Amino acid sequence: MNELDRAKLTSSEKELWLRLAREAAIRLGDRTWIESLKEETDSFESAMIYRVLLASGEMEKGNFQEASEILDKLGDLEGINEREKRRVYAIRARLAQLNGETPREREFVEKLVDHLHYWPTENCQSCHNIPSDPKVITSMPIQRLWFGERFVELMKEQKDAEKVKVASEKELAADASDDRARIRLAYANLALGDSSKAEKLFRELPWAQVEGRDTKKPRMMTTFP
Repeated sequence: MNELDRAKLTSSEKELWLRLAREAAIRLGDRTWIESLKEETDSFESAMIYRVLLASGEMEKGNFQEASEILDKLGDLEGINEREKRRVYAIRARLAQLNGETPREREFVEKLVDHLHYWPTENCQSCHNIPSDPKVITSMPIQRLWFGERFVELMKEQKDAEKVKVASEKELAADASDDRARIRLAYANLALGDSSKAEKLFRELPWAQVEGRDTKKPRMMTTFP
């Protein structure tokens, strides 16, 4: 296994090989092999994933400072998978909310919202597709996401929904395919009380779960934290 020609593998295949190689080396008690893999990178590295989950666990116990310090050790998040990035943003947003740090909460809530337009991409669908029919883009319950609801509430509290609306309309006018702007505009309209306009914008996303449209249920879809 450790003689495999990794030059012929895709990035995801190389990461899978690395995870299996580390597991095999540990089970074989092969210290030399384990140490030879030390500098290899894996966007789904166990130590990083467990650190994120540990931070979530500390937050659940009310140890907010400890949770924040654990996340600080992750650095700038370069090279980690999109799921863990979203989890970090979610924990940061919740910590800020619990600490009454509204500007910081808004920062991380927006990071979560701005991730939504990636839903139909391979990065997201590789975890949330339908295994029996992987080419089908699954549905996202975009109107029922906790951070989407928080985005709306924060815009109401900070009274800047109109500003977000104007900026998003400008971006969408410049590029009609800009789903990031479309999503922000939909939430801004919700904050302004125009639910019909928001519904129309959400319906422009073919993967959005909306009333009257067949739902293609995604796998591994859970609320976090």
